Amino acid sequence: MMLGILAAANRRRSTGPAPLASANFVTGTFSVGGVTVTAAEIVDHPELITGNGLEMIEPADAVNIVGDFLTVLLTANWTIVLEWNHLDAASEICPLALTGAGDDNTVQIRRLDGSRHLFVEDFAGAGYRGVVDSFAFGDGVHKIALTRTNSKLVFSADGRAVVTGDIEDFALSPTAAAFGGYPGWTLLPTTYIRSLKIYAPQNNSLLRALSV
Repeated sequence: MMLGILAAANRRRSTGPAPLASANFVTGTFSVGGVTVTAAEIVDHPELITGNGLEMIEPADAVNIVGDFLTVLLTANWTIVLEWNHLDAASEICPLALTGAGDDNTVQIRRLDGSRHLFVEDFAGAGYRGVVDSFAFGDGVHKIALTRTNSKLVFSADGRAVVTGDIEDFALSPTAAAFGGYPGWTLLPTTYIRSLKIYAPQNNSLLRALSV
C-alpha cells in the first residue's frame, strides 16, 4: 500500500511543466534543454554566486546572461519564473531586462520607486505594452511568473491574482539580457537573483501557482 501511495505522489509531482532552461543560483544547479551546464555557461560573472544566489552588491554592474540559456531567453516567447531578493524598501529595482539596439526590442521587469508597484513592459518600434500590479512590493524575496508572446503580456507575482494590460500584437528581436538592469548598467539597490526558469508559454491559469 505504501509503495502505491509513493508512486501516486511521484506521478503528481511530475505533472508540472518541464523548463526549457533553468538556473538556480542558490543550489548551484543549471540546465538548458535538459542538459546540465555550468554557472559560467549562464552568466558572465559566476564568481558572484554564493549561498544567497547571484549577489549584486551595490554599487554593482548588471550581470550579463550568456550562452544557450540566453538564446532560449531571447526568443521572447515563453513563460519565465524569476525569484529575487532586494534589500531596498522603496527604490526602483530591475531584476531582469532583455533589450536590443538602441534600447528597443525590450522586456523589462521593474519594482517602481515611490509606489513600489511591480511593472512589466515590452516594446519594439511602435509596439508597446505595460502591465502593473498595484500592490506595494517591499524589500525581501519576490517571485514573478510572466508570460510574454507576440500576442500576450501577463503575470502573477508572489501568488497574487494574474494581471494583464494593453492588448497588442508585435514581435520582439532582443539581442542581450542581464540581471539587475540593462547590460552595462550600474545598479544601486543590492539585489540577489535566486533563480530563473524558462518554460514554453503557459496558460494564464497556471501563473498564480508558479509565482508562489
